[in-house]
Amino acid sequence: MHWNDFYAATAGAAATLTGLIFVDISINLKKVLAYPALETRGSFSLILLMSILVFSLLLLITKEGYAFIGYILAFTGYGPGFAKQASSSFLTYEDFKRKSI
Repeated sequence: MHWNDFYAATAGAAATLTGLIFVDISINLKKVLAYPALETRGSFSLILLMSILVFSLLLLITKEGYAFIGYILAFTGYGPGFAKQASSSFLTYEDFKRKSI
């Protein structure tokens, strides 16, 4: 079974969403930097979407066996792990609501 179409669609969607979030953060930079929770959430979203993009592109590029693809995914899995660590500093919804923009 060939998964190239799926990986191409996933890479395209991840690239589009990453670009939209990047532009949104760039336009509202003063508001984002005023609240540390927004900065953390923005970086968390960018890291996760970029890791999806990198995974999809690596799987599109490689024509190696399953073991090599597994090594690539295990080696590049540090991105989501870093994002998980960064997410521990999120404010709760009530804290965010009190400090609404």
